[in-house]
Amino acid sequence: MIQSRRKFLIIRFSSLGDVTQALSLPSRLSELSEQAEIHWVTRTDMAPLIEGHPFVSKIWKYDRSSGMTGLFQLIWALKKEGFSHIYDAHNNLRSHLISSFLRPPLAFSRIFDPPLFLRKSQKRWKRFLLFRFRINKFEMPFSGQRDLLEPLTQWGLVKIPPPAPQIKVHAPALEKAKALLLE
Repeated sequence: MIQSRRKFLIIRFSSLGDVTQALSLPSRLSELSEQAEIHWVTRTDMAPLIEGHPFVSKIWKYDRSSGMTGLFQLIWALKKEGFSHIYDAHNNLRSHLISSFLRPPLAFSRIFDPPLFLRKSQKRWKRFLLFRFRINKFEMPFSGQRDLLEPLTQWGLVKIPPPAPQIKVHAPALEKAKALLLE
C-alpha cells in the first residue's frame, strides 16, 4: 500500500462502454492510500457517468469543439495540480499529449520504484490475430474491466474488478428520474 497522500489522474475520454468499465479504476486506486485524491479527465458528454462516484475528487471535462486550443488549456490547468500518479486508460493522441506534458521526469533515485505513469496497452498484436486470423489470445472470459485494471498491478493492485455496481447515480439525476417516472 502506498502510505503517503497521493494524487492520481485517470485519463479516459470516451466511449460510453469504456468509461462505464473504467468506473472500477477509482475504487481500486482508493485502496492504495487512505488519503488518495483521484481526478479524472473525460469528454464533457461522458462526465455525467462519473459524477457521484465516491472516490473521484474532481472531473476535468474536455469539450471536443474546443479543439487543440481547449486541449492545451486543459493541460495547462492539469499541470498546476501536481499529480503524483497518472494512468492513461485511453491511449490515444489526446491522452498522449496530456501525459507527455504531465509525466514526472525519470530520476535516478526512482529507477527501482514503481512507475508513476502507466498506460493501458491496446494489445494490438492480440487484436490483429483475432480480427485477421480468428486466433483469440485474450484472457478468457474476456473482461474490459480486467484489461483496464491490469496495468495497475505495477502499483500493487489486483486486476480483479471491485464488486458491482460501480455506476453511482448523481443525486439530482436520480431525483429527476424519479419525477419523470411518477408523471
